Amino acid sequence: SGGNSGSNGFPLPKSIGRLQNLEGLHIDGLISELPSEICNCKKLRYLSLPNNTQLKTLPVCLGDLPHLKLINTRGCTNLQVPEELSKKIKVWG
Repeated sequence: SGGNSGSNGFPLPKSIGRLQNLEGLHIDGLISELPSEICNCKKLRYLSLPNNTQLKTLPVCLGDLPHLKLINTRGCTNLQVPEELSKKIKVWG
């Protein structure tokens, strides 16, 4: 199945928020944390975070991104999606 078994993952750098024109992000099995700065990427449409087993939660502010309709969290076995986020956006996992 591939992936990085044995890796603990790393927090996604807060500087991701500087990518104002970012429309899609796919990170497979690498991160342990998604910073709330991701919500500065107002054009984000597609967020795919499969197999990030160290990822524990998602920033609630993702629900305020106007174009983001779906978050793929398949294989994120330790993820607890905040209830207020799951009310606003489809989290598929």
